[in-house]
Amino acid sequence: PDDVLYRAVKPEDAEAIIQGIRDGEIVERLIYEDPRTGEKYPKKDDIPFYRKQKRIALHGCGVIDPNRIEEALGCGGYQGLMKALTMSPQEVIDLMDYVVSQEESTSVEFKPSRLIKFLDDYNFTIIRD
Repeated sequence: PDDVLYRAVKPEDAEAIIQGIRDGEIVERLIYEDPRTGEKYPKKDDIPFYRKQKRIALHGCGVIDPNRIEEALGCGGYQGLMKALTMSPQEVIDLMDYVVSQEESTSVEFKPSRLIKFLDDYNFTIIRD
């Protein structure tokens, strides 16, 4: 509520949160506290861990109704799928391999070509209209 990030919320906290909304106050005991500095952050985007992150896959989380695909489409959801459907399977594999190779992290283990080999080994078929 009011863009406040409450953590470790239990059913018994609901009354305090609702009262806080009515009074325009934050339930201090439920907001994030930095374990090193003790500083409290009521909003997720202010927490140092999240401050520099950009949500891509979950950019609409908490904003769109997950039961309405129209809302996801309206927020740009499924664009990657729509592009992939215009490509050949090999083009998708090559693009994914390229993207993964550009990762800064050396811990990335995923390679689309490995997935395709696995699917081939077990006789899975990718069906395309």
